[in-house]
Amino acid sequence: MPPGAIATLIMTTGLRRGFAPAAAAGLGAASVDFGYALSALLLGSAVSAMLAGAERTLQLATGVTLVVIGMWTAVRSRRAAAEQPTATAATRDLVSTYLRFAGLTAANPATLGYFVAIAIGLGGTAIQSVPAFALGVFTASAAWQLLLATISGALHGRLPPSARAWASLGGSLIVVLLGVAVLARALSA
Repeated sequence: MPPGAIATLIMTTGLRRGFAPAAAAGLGAASVDFGYALSALLLGSAVSAMLAGAERTLQLATGVTLVVIGMWTAVRSRRAAAEQPTATAATRDLVSTYLRFAGLTAANPATLGYFVAIAIGLGGTAIQSVPAFALGVFTASAAWQLLLATISGALHGRLPPSARAWASLGGSLIVVLLGVAVLARALSA
């Protein structure tokens, strides 16, 4: 799994808020991967035909969303780094984080493009066990996302406030740059 905006945001979440919120974020992303894999396998060419003309619109929306989120988290990075690490996250906060990352992953053109390519590639091909394949996608995605959550969650509270601020700012700037790259690609097409 190549690192991208979602991976960067999961890491930033873990550094700022700890393992549980980062794990919720990662599971939100993995859930969308599962849904896209299942859709690609069950609906195949119908999915690719339905999304055929929407690539540019999705890229523009995603690029703007990534830039806004990156700028918002960059502005918050100083204040968030100064906050004392919390031991537990409220269930409502975890559900909100899960849903936010599910939405971001669903709108991410890289994720969508990957599964549209699978749908086109499979076309009318039958997979012996669609549920097993989709579950395998979920398991691999969740393992990767939870590894990121574990690494960043382990550093949460162990870094001094200035290091947390720089790490959060760096992650935010990466997200902004990825958003700008998505916008540039959409506008050049």
